[in-house]
This record gives sequence, structure tokens and C-alpha cells, in this order.
Amino acid sequence: EVRVDMATLRPGLLALVFAVMLGEAAPTLARTWYIMPDGMGDAPTIHAGLDSASYGDTVLVAPGTYMSTDDPETQFDPGAGTALISESGPDVTILEFCDSDIGILLIDCEGARVSGFTVRHGAIGPDCGCSMGWKTGIRLSSCTDVVVEDCVVENLDYGIRVGGESLEWWMPVLRNNLIRNCTYGISCTDVSQPSRPLFDGNTVTGCGWGVEVWDAHPNFESCNIVHSTEKGMGYAGHCGGNVNKCVVAHNGGDGVTIYCDPPLAAPSFNGSWLPENANDFHDNGGWDLWYEHTSQQGLVMAVYNYWGSDCPDFASKIHGRVDYTPW
Repeated sequence: EVRVDMATLRPGLLALVFAVMLGEAAPTLARTWYIMPDGMGDAPTIHAGLDSASYGDTVLVAPGTYMSTDDPETQFDPGAGTALISESGPDVTILEFCDSDIGILLIDCEGARVSGFTVRHGAIGPDCGCSMGWKTGIRLSSCTDVVVEDCVVENLDYGIRVGGESLEWWMPVLRNNLIRNCTYGISCTDVSQPSRPLFDGNTVTGCGWGVEVWDAHPNFESCNIVHSTEKGMGYAGHCGGNVNKCVVAHNGGDGVTIYCDPPLAAPSFNGSWLPENANDFHDNGGWDLWYEHTSQQGLVMAVYNYWGSDCPDFASKIHGRVDYTPW
């Protein structure tokens, strides 16, 4: 007879004791796979760590520069429920991809997390080949409950691309990333409704287009979209979503250009009734907000924002059917 003194057990062990007493299998515990640049960690490479990880596991990466030369045609691809995390942040943890056209790929993925890397193409490295396609730093396709945060993506054709379908209440979240010197900083295209990816606290700077949206309805909050050579944000197709608390400034062309299909498809730039929710548009080379449509139902809402100038001159920064009541 086995006697168990329940009072002496920690609460977290009770479930395990009952499972054993009932003859049930014990649950699998999550594991951390520690990766080191010299290959002496729990797995020799990041690829090997991701291949070994199960749902709930973390692949923790020590500082260093990691090139995908162990499998140069394969991107870094976290699986469902796994976390790819740098130990010390993007300044000291570099992922360079070679013959693949994508650095980090999350496809048909649920519950994954990526945090704290600099992602770039390694074409200047001695061990990299030359791929001919357009290069993307981080690509999400049909992902649900995925978070990408605190990464730096630089010097690529596409910084971060999001597409596909996710569950309505578990959309991808891209948070506090820095995207710089890319042809397109953020590209959100062909995202099926009701999916609404959330871009929160990202900075996009020095790109050709800061943001490209096509047939998608992403939400942007607290983002800085600045110093684009062509335009800050461009919308086209059946698009929408909301933009709040963002700065769209110092872009070479328009701050925002909209080619959408009204009345059901158009983004809104509402500052609500609170000044702290307002967007700040200023010092763009073209229009701050350009919207070309003659439909009486095609009004774009852009109320209670800052336009970088005093009344009544702010109207010279707006083109088209826009409700642009300023603060």
C-alpha cells in the first residue's frame, strides 16, 4: 500500500501524483534548447534546435552571428508552439540567411514567437551563395497567435511580409520591431477577412515604401513611419484597418496614398476624441494624405489628427474626399 501525505506536497505536484495514482501518463514538460555559435550547446545549430523542439519548447540563442550555411537553402522556421528567442537582443544576435530568399519563415503556424534578432541577408559573407529572388527578412503566412517582437530587419527587398488567413481573435502581432533600409518595410497583402494583423510600436525608416497594404485590413498603433524615399504608407485593392497614435513624417512622397474600393473598403485614421490617440502627419514631400475617389460613399475618415500646421493651412496637405477635422 502506498501512502501519500498530501500536505507535504507542493500544489504543482498534486496533478502529477494523481495522474500516477490513476495510471495516466505524466505530461511532457517544455524544454529549452540552448544554442551557441561554437556548436557546443544543446543542439549544434539553430536549424537543429528548431527541428528538435516540440510544442511549448524554447530555442534560446546565445550572442553571436549565425549563418544558415549548415543548410543554406533553408530558412529559419519555428514550428507551431515554439519560441525562437535571443538571449541578449538584436544588437549582438545576428541571423544571416544565404541561398534562401527568406530569413525567418512562419507558415501555417500557430502559437509561435520570435524575439530579439537582427535579420539580414549574408550575401557579403564568404560562405553565402547568391539567390536570385527578392529577399524577405521575416515572412508570416496564414499564422494564428504568432508574435514577432524586438527584431531589427535591414537592407532587404521586404523587411516583414504578412499574408494569408488567421483566426479573428488570434491574429499575428508584430511589436517593437525596427525595419530599415528596405525596398518595402512592411508588406501586408492578401490577408483574408476577418483577419486583422496588428503592427504595434514598430519603426520603419529609410525604406522605399514604409508600408504597403493590398487586399488586407491591418491595424497600426504607435508606429513611426519616417524617411521613406517614395511614400510612407500605400493602400490599394480591397483594404482597410485602422491607424492610431502613429507618426507619418519626413517621407519623400505622400505620407499616405490610398487607392481603395469604397464604401466598404477604406482605412481610417481616427484620433478618436482623445489627443493621445491622434496620428501625427507632418513634413512629407507630397500630400500628407492623398485619396482619389469621386464616390459620395467613399469618404476616408481621418478626424482629430495632428497635421503639422495651424488652421486653415492644414487643408493644403489633404487631397480627395477626406474628413480631416484636426486637433
